[in-house]
Amino acid sequence: MAVAVKVILVMAAGLWVASAPAAGAPSAPARDAAAEAPRAAPSDAPKTSDTSDAPDVYRHLKPLLVEPDDLRPFTGAKPAPQPSGTAQADRPPAIAVDVAARTVRIPVRPTRARGVVEWLLAASGKHKALAVLVTDGSARDVADAFAKAGFDGGEHPAPVGDDAARGPAGPAVRLALVARSADGREVRIPAERLLAATSDGKPLAEGRWVYAGPATLDDGKVFLSGLSGSVATTNLRDTSAMIYWVPAQADADGIHYVKAFYARPGAVPAEASEWVLEIRPAEPSPAAKPGA
Repeated sequence: MAVAVKVILVMAAGLWVASAPAAGAPSAPARDAAAEAPRAAPSDAPKTSDTSDAPDVYRHLKPLLVEPDDLRPFTGAKPAPQPSGTAQADRPPAIAVDVAARTVRIPVRPTRARGVVEWLLAASGKHKALAVLVTDGSARDVADAFAKAGFDGGEHPAPVGDDAARGPAGPAVRLALVARSADGREVRIPAERLLAATSDGKPLAEGRWVYAGPATLDDGKVFLSGLSGSVATTNLRDTSAMIYWVPAQADADGIHYVKAFYARPGAVPAEASEWVLEIRPAEPSPAAKPGA
């Protein structure tokens, strides 16, 4: 299980030079009393912006919690070396990859969320209140599986103003939630049926899932998809997801305006188990006309 580590971001630089006593400085008796007060035992811990004797200008800086995996360069499908003695029992269920069929199967858990949601799938168990599905695996594991299956990423969406975005580019993919019913039969639900266009369950309008690939920063040194936990989303203003739901309807410039999407918890059979989100290439389809 990954252990969160603190990375202290230093956002200001300069020298803190002691100044001469100014007006209002403590009188000599006050200084003598302070000298006689017991002193705290010295500490070997490094001083941070939260230390009481740090300059006020640094006091607002806070440590940022980052998963260790998010600080390693993304290497595609190459497996990360595991330290010796790693307990396999602590590892989440493995993601299955069928290279010949170019299919990825990710073990997931339905959240049974209600109301507005933003993610179809979130990684590392994140965003449970706003995700339809979560996986205990990391976003890096998911990205490695896609690379191993031969998926080529495209371009992430570009936000436009405060309420719109230009859609992503990449191969169209088909997503389905697959499980076993109580009597052993396979249950298969197209992912778009897990979402609704309105709070009363109106089905989504025509659209498609697009694989944009993982998002990184600084030549792959920071794995943004891991920081956000965003795998599959309905939010085109999210620039760190891997898969996007892209409605067919857009304006003449190919720009999509923000819309709310709702979960349909009733679409997930309560008695089914062993849930897997299956992703495979979609059959080629004619490009939607702008504004259609």
